[in-house]
Amino acid sequence: MSDRSTGLPPSRVTAVLQGLDARGLTTRRRSTDDRRCTDVDATSDGHAALERIAGRLDETSPFVLNLVDADRVQLHRILCRLIGEGANR
Repeated sequence: MSDRSTGLPPSRVTAVLQGLDARGLTTRRRSTDDRRCTDVDATSDGHAALERIAGRLDETSPFVLNLVDADRVQLHRILCRLIGEGANR
């Protein structure tokens, strides 16, 4: 089973969010609408990081857009792995 918005397994989503929380980029809290869910918000540092990333994606989007879906998924997995490894250093 995977998260509908990311296509990632829930355990991977949790690991990614823990890394973002540890860097002060997000905050999480139990949803008031559905106790099975968690609401995630970007902090001011998180918004700044998103702006930096968005600028870089604009530069690389022609490359990424030319990838077939399977390659795009593989690229996403590799980038997630690199981010995770960077957090452990």
